[in-house]
Amino acid sequence: LIREGRAKGSIVVGIDSPNLWDDTDSDSDFSKNKNTARYREYTAWDWTLPGEGEIKSLGDKTSDFIANQVMPYIENNYRVDTSRENTSLSGSSMGGYMTLYVGTRLKEKIFNLMAFSPVAQDDPMRGYMLRDYLIQQADPDIYPQRIYMDMGGQERLGYAPEPEMLIDGMQKLCESVKTAGHKDITCKVISGGLHDEI
Repeated sequence: LIREGRAKGSIVVGIDSPNLWDDTDSDSDFSKNKNTARYREYTAWDWTLPGEGEIKSLGDKTSDFIANQVMPYIENNYRVDTSRENTSLSGSSMGGYMTLYVGTRLKEKIFNLMAFSPVAQDDPMRGYMLRDYLIQQADPDIYPQRIYMDMGGQERLGYAPEPEMLIDGMQKLCESVKTAGHKDITCKVISGGLHDEI
């Protein structure tokens, strides 16, 4: 697309998530329960993961890390357009959840939000709290955003064993951003899509 002149160049910054399987992790807080580390960084409210226990949210810290460390580093070290209209955030699965949360929390900095297979189920992770936040904290008159969401038609997770459960979760998120007043919204169900990177 860039070669054809149909898109501008981009700098893509990947943010690592906690390594759930590295036994050499020296961070005692995360090594105590590696199965919940990613959930803690990628949710904004406390909840309980069946079979694992309580998830103490670190979502605000994740958001602050993006705003106060990642973005300034990129802006100070690379030739980037720092305008809001040219700043995007994306993520998949719980990263899709965090894209919507962080993008709303940092709405004055981020215009484009892409949530691929966003997981924000009411049970167990209190997805209704994220939806309420998206409605209450958005300000599309001053900070309009372009929002893209999708979900594969065959996605399944342990706490969402039927694809319809995840599709329903995404559709509720789509309704929330519409209720918030956003206009530039795309929500798709990808036929046959699974819950994986491919």
